[in-house]
Amino acid sequence: MASSTTYTSSSPPPLEIPTLTTTATATAAADDHRAVVVTVTSDDNGSHDSIEISSSGSSSSRGDEYNDIDDDDDRDDEYDDDDEPAVALPPAAVATKFHSAAYGLEEYNNAMVASRDTNVSPREVYDTIASDYLIEAAAAATTALAAAASVAQQRRQQFNRKQQQQFNRSTPRALDVGAGAGVSTEVLYNLGYHTIDAVDWSSTAWTKYVIEDETGACPESVRFFAMDDERYLDQHINSSSSSSSNDDNNMFDVIVFNFAINKSKALRFATSILNKDHGRLLAPINTNDDYWMKQTYTVLDARGSILWSTTDVGAWSVLFQPDVTQDTCSGIWCSQYNGFQKKQK
Repeated sequence: MASSTTYTSSSPPPLEIPTLTTTATATAAADDHRAVVVTVTSDDNGSHDSIEISSSGSSSSRGDEYNDIDDDDDRDDEYDDDDEPAVALPPAAVATKFHSAAYGLEEYNNAMVASRDTNVSPREVYDTIASDYLIEAAAAATTALAAAASVAQQRRQQFNRKQQQQFNRSTPRALDVGAGAGVSTEVLYNLGYHTIDAVDWSSTAWTKYVIEDETGACPESVRFFAMDDERYLDQHINSSSSSSSNDDNNMFDVIVFNFAINKSKALRFATSILNKDHGRLLAPINTNDDYWMKQTYTVLDARGSILWSTTDVGAWSVLFQPDVTQDTCSGIWCSQYNGFQKKQK
């Protein structure tokens, strides 16, 4: 039986700062042959750093981008160590790999019932989640983290909390909306997003496949929130506004929706909590507002610009269960049948 922490809208959790991995090599890997490996090397004097990124057998090298990082203590002027005690960069955390017992049960063209309130989507969906767009976002976040960790490790530098937050802000982080049984969560984890907020108003499938099943496993870096996406977004924004952390610490590198939504919701999430530099949002967006019988699978950036879209994934025509928070939701997935209580505005 896996251990897990579940948060509800009545008990907002404290904002957590992800653990830094103090290693010069970081990997974001899919379950299949695809992988992104980021390796950072430095000269003996630490004045020149080179970053090599390889993905699916290809590689590129950049070296001059970090040349402006030198060995002096220029940043001491910006941060007053007397104000806050210095803390060492934490070592890599040894964590249990996330696993849902529902992972591997999915079929290519058919959904599978996970509970009364949720399905395991066709495998075509999870193949789409493991796309280059999401892999690239993981690589971008991991690159910044690996570079900062390498510099700190080689110089044995001590950082105060403000400086540590700067390096934490590029830790690969994902928001999995409509996580259900945790299959999409595991796909994201395998891509390198080891800090994940999994959100679903119904905890039944998550409890069955992640918590109660003896093969399920959930590290502390994966948090489950038993609430709908609108309550979660309000709570996250409120927590972020009251936190002294760097703004980037409160952003997500990737947001994935596992149910149909209107375009306005996709834009709100993308523009408010997605990383401005490399963030990606993947969602099945209704072809027409409040029409729940056909969606376009879409990738957006933090500005709301469309990077990719399709109405068909392989042999599967994109069709997801409707957004339970919407008044126009109709059918067995909606509040008149499942007892969901919409947030009062």
